Amino acid sequence: MFTAGNIGHFFVVSSFVFSLVFIISFLISEKSKNKIEWFRFGSLTFYIHSFFIVGIFIVIYYLIINNRFEYYSMVLGINLFYIKIGSSPFILLRDAIAAPIFQLNPDFIPKDGTGLNPLLQNYWMVIHPPTLFFGFALCVLPFAYAISSLRLADYIGWIEPVKKSLIVSIIVLGIAIMMGAYWAYETLNFGGYWNWDPVENAVYVPWLFLVASFHSIVLTQKNRDNYKLSLILSILSFLLILYSTFLTRSGILGDSSVHSFTDLGLSGQLLLYLFSFIFISTYYLIKRWKNIPTSEKEIKKYSADFWLFIGVFTLLLMAFQVIFPTSIPVYNSIVGFFGGFSNIAPPVQKELFYSNAQIWFASTIAILSGLAQMLWWKGKKFEKLIKLISRPLILTMLISSSVIVFYPVNNISYMILLFSSFFSIFANGSVLLYFFKNRNFISSASISHIGVAIMLIGILFSSGYSSIVSQNYTGLVWNNDFPDEVNQNNMLLFLNEKRKIGKYDVDYLGKRKQLKNYSGYINENYLEYIPLLNKHILKKDVDLNGNTIFENDTVEVENQDITYFELKFTNKRRGFDNDGYGYDEFNLFPKVQTDPNSDMIVFSPDIKNNFIEDFYVHVRTFPDPKQEIVWKEKDSIVVKIDETFFLNDYVSVLEKITTKNINNKNRFTVEASINIMANNQEYIAKPVYIIEDNKVGLIPDIIDDLGIKIYLSEIIPDSQSFKITFQTTQKNWVIIEAVQKPLINLLWIGFFILLFGLFLSLYRTKR
Repeated sequence: MFTAGNIGHFFVVSSFVFSLVFIISFLISEKSKNKIEWFRFGSLTFYIHSFFIVGIFIVIYYLIINNRFEYYSMVLGINLFYIKIGSSPFILLRDAIAAPIFQLNPDFIPKDGTGLNPLLQNYWMVIHPPTLFFGFALCVLPFAYAISSLRLADYIGWIEPVKKSLIVSIIVLGIAIMMGAYWAYETLNFGGYWNWDPVENAVYVPWLFLVASFHSIVLTQKNRDNYKLSLILSILSFLLILYSTFLTRSGILGDSSVHSFTDLGLSGQLLLYLFSFIFISTYYLIKRWKNIPTSEKEIKKYSADFWLFIGVFTLLLMAFQVIFPTSIPVYNSIVGFFGGFSNIAPPVQKELFYSNAQIWFASTIAILSGLAQMLWWKGKKFEKLIKLISRPLILTMLISSSVIVFYPVNNISYMILLFSSFFSIFANGSVLLYFFKNRNFISSASISHIGVAIMLIGILFSSGYSSIVSQNYTGLVWNNDFPDEVNQNNMLLFLNEKRKIGKYDVDYLGKRKQLKNYSGYINENYLEYIPLLNKHILKKDVDLNGNTIFENDTVEVENQDITYFELKFTNKRRGFDNDGYGYDEFNLFPKVQTDPNSDMIVFSPDIKNNFIEDFYVHVRTFPDPKQEIVWKEKDSIVVKIDETFFLNDYVSVLEKITTKNINNKNRFTVEASINIMANNQEYIAKPVYIIEDNKVGLIPDIIDDLGIKIYLSEIIPDSQSFKITFQTTQKNWVIIEAVQKPLINLLWIGFFILLFGLFLSLYRTKR
């Protein structure tokens, strides 16, 4: 029976078979007398293999788009006798999972899943994972060139193409890493972009190896030396990718990482895959080691080559300092596998453990990048070094000293990183100036190095000097169950009551929702939910960024599980208005998202971006909507239409009364529309009075922000008046944390400059 799954599985097996055929064909073509025929046959089978690969993607997308949930996932999926290789994406769930439901009903098709958890419902998560996977896949190219060089004993021909592939790998994997960093900064509420999580480290380390490998290739290309180092680094870059895949997909980091996936039952196959490539690499390195060319010439001390060589080893030290502690769970498992016992614990304060070491490596890299570039282009002898560095050094000392005095920077390691970064900027800048004066092109390496130095400054200040400005100055304890840090570093805001946060006066304006097909946010109070329609109707006319939506219009909320909290920040400063002051005002909308499937609550920040510093605000906690509300005793007031009165000290007006006769006059409803003003905000309450079969029912309206429940409790025809009854409770509140992140934009700007330099280098390499 030809089903989509059968066709897909046929494509998988066929692509695998034809991959073996074209590999064997190319190998035969190297030694056969009929080289051309075998090569053509190999090329033909390669294109057939590619056809089946494309077919696999088409079938998978067909299954996904058509919600074919009866299929299970991974890559190859074939059984050789009793050996299982991989797990086909086209296996039916009933054949992969021993669930009782399939015994009762073999044709059972599961319903759609619960979807991604709220943290992953972000546009960065649409592009970050595939970009990361693409970066991983590209790392096979330097490995392939290196292995081919060893296998064919061609130690020179691989240098030029591997250089291009290394640049592309560095670019794509670097972009993927920064996408993940920005996702963390924009989505998570810890205020950072890098947490030294084991899975983050498992991506960072191969990228460092790629960068080290690229610089080693540059040395090899220039001096016809260091072939062994270049080969080893190109091979290790890919092996580390396989190792990181094992770390994340085997579940071995389950207790030490927030990213790690669960064990899919393929850990043994992943290890076999990794060790296969290790065996192939080791075999060819041992076989060809004596034949790999080396130079009798030693690198001159303090030459550009010397500093570049030191830079390569510094990058490797950076990588090893991260990968060894990250692999502690692996060491424990290995000891346990051989019958021993090991419970070595990863670093407790991993942020400090890694950062305190990496900052010294980064400082070294920054200085070396400046020295090497100046000597590479402007002088070949160390005797000229003093003359070369004098101007960059003076500028570095002046600027660094000014920054240290202004902030002040009082940590020795921070001072050294700051000095090193500015030195790299000015040293590489002098090379760019040299090119501008003497040549018709620019140094792509200097641009990339400047980008890295700017990134380091951004990392230094945004991580080392971020400050919490939502300090609790009231002396009150928000909640005895909160840790002291939360009570001290967070501010409680009641609706429409100003608090001081840093230099700003802050007003909490209430909860907001986002509508489908409209930009901007709408007051949650203006929406009345209609369960039968699963939609909302508006209680009043609303203008959303120039688009008017009218009262009683039906609208859809973009995501009912997301609530935005509107906060208005005002800073009175010297200006040019009548009283000599101006106002710096902006509104932020940090959000909270609940997951009804898991009861998970996710707090995501909103950020006021500024070149000098970001103002980063997120919700720490808010009233639990599931908690029972305690209402005070009822109070009442009799009013007429258009009459002004007070509800819990809020100025209110009974604007209109709407009547309806339903079900052949058996049901009569009266709806009041009450306008409530609270600190220049307008709220609408619409309580309903119902008469049906000579019985009276009351449907109150609750203004959650103001903590008021309002009833239309009585109609008084003689005086054309209406009795409004209300109860009160604690009005809406929220506890927030606000953080200033100085110069964080230098991190993103520096990365784009780094990318520009890499793209320029790729362009020049192709030329």
